[in-house]
Amino acid sequence: MSMKSQFLTDPQLIVIGRRYGSDEVAWEASEAAARWNRDQAQLASYGYGPAALAIFEADRAQHDSLRASRPQALAAKKTAVASRDKQVSAGWAWVDRVSSALGILARTDETLATALATATPVDDAG
Repeated sequence: MSMKSQFLTDPQLIVIGRRYGSDEVAWEASEAAARWNRDQAQLASYGYGPAALAIFEADRAQHDSLRASRPQALAAKKTAVASRDKQVSAGWAWVDRVSSALGILARTDETLATALATATPVDDAG
């Protein structure tokens, strides 16, 4: 499997970061650190040795410090993320229902099938 490296600017990383709650990020980082420490010998040959782990741990420590110093902002983000997730889920459920209902008609109507295919969203990442 081929993996492509992609440069992301700070504003792009912020957009991505807004999609996730700080508690979830902290939990996942903790799990990754535990696995990294366990598998360090094997990961070193891929460029993820002690120096890379030290940078990761410094980022984790900074994240923990920011979480502790911004409890109100974190609470607001948790609420916003949960609300957004609920809205996105409801939106996709609506898309599924409409696509299903119109899909029955679209099987025999080429114009409707084309319009439905064009209007159906493929990604909610933004």
